[in-house]
Amino acid sequence: MASSSSSNPCWSDQVYEAFDMLSSGNHQGAISALHTLRRDSRLPRFWRIQVLALLANAVEDWNEAEVRSSRRVQAA
Repeated sequence: MASSSSSNPCWSDQVYEAFDMLSSGNHQGAISALHTLRRDSRLPRFWRIQVLALLANAVEDWNEAEVRSSRRVQAA
């Protein structure tokens, strides 16, 4: 993930880096990076929507995505 200042992260660089990972076939790396971004409460709404759209595109099996999501909710 691109290094960024903790006070002013460069959201576009981080999202585009995850997109590049996804485009190159590194789905697990992209999913991990996108989940990290999604959990950041400072992420602006525009970039949050971009992250969620990329996450939806990263998982080919919707059933698998639902199972992963429900496991995370139960663990929290």
